[in-house]
Amino acid sequence: MAKTGSGGVTNGGGPNGADATTPEPMRMPPRLRSSFKTSARSIARENLSVITTRGTRKSRQILIEDGPLGNGMPVILVPGFLTGDWSMRLMATTLKTWGFAPFRSGISLNVGCTNELVDRLVERVRVISLRRQSPVAIVGWSRGGTLAKLVALQVPDEVSGIVTLVSPNANPLAVSNVVVRQLRVLNRLNAMGAKGVMGEDCIHGECAASVEEQLGHDFPADVPYVSMYTRSDGVVDWRACLDPEAQLVEVEGTHLGVGNDVRVIRRIAGELVNFAGVDSGATHRA
Repeated sequence: MAKTGSGGVTNGGGPNGADATTPEPMRMPPRLRSSFKTSARSIARENLSVITTRGTRKSRQILIEDGPLGNGMPVILVPGFLTGDWSMRLMATTLKTWGFAPFRSGISLNVGCTNELVDRLVERVRVISLRRQSPVAIVGWSRGGTLAKLVALQVPDEVSGIVTLVSPNANPLAVSNVVVRQLRVLNRLNAMGAKGVMGEDCIHGECAASVEEQLGHDFPADVPYVSMYTRSDGVVDWRACLDPEAQLVEVEGTHLGVGNDVRVIRRIAGELVNFAGVDSGATHRA
């Protein structure tokens, strides 16, 4: 059964009010098809949240005060689908203010082959772990969280723990019809010869089968794994974020906005200090 963290839940309705006590088993459909059709209102709310959840500089400063103490903990921030390291700047700045040592993933645009991105991130983890002489935590937003889990499965000794944010690791293709259209565009670009863009093989070929097999492996028991999700998610089916191997934490917000919400970043930081065995009550004075 899935584990629940502080404020986390495993019960409740899905997009249509269905009970979600037990997540649907992860599966890779033979053809790419949407898990649900999102409404125009949901799309508008998601897009607007990109701006509104950041708040004003003054409101962010108030929320940043007395944040969890990072003690120089190295953290790699992995961006979501169709975004890059630039999308994690607010999170990086906030974590740095609290004494963490955030690092970029090296992903300029998250549209490439899953296995190739994981290989690059594994090397990134090894380099930073060696430089810092300590394991590295990973925070992944959306698809970035799926990459984080795959990396931890490959090099668990070099990962202190992972936090995934609205990442559908129980079923990576449980996405909205909008995302399905975006994926099809990328597949066509790949077929036309575009480099660094995922092809159909990443959806229903050998690459997809490889990812499915890896995600099916038991997650290392000694590597903390926290999955944060929101029931207001308009991009992925939030029930797909209820990975049975993770500690589940429910947060408020939208798929596109949660990573830029300082209240959520504070929750993430609280989980990170737990990875290091640091008193989560210790705070950094802004």
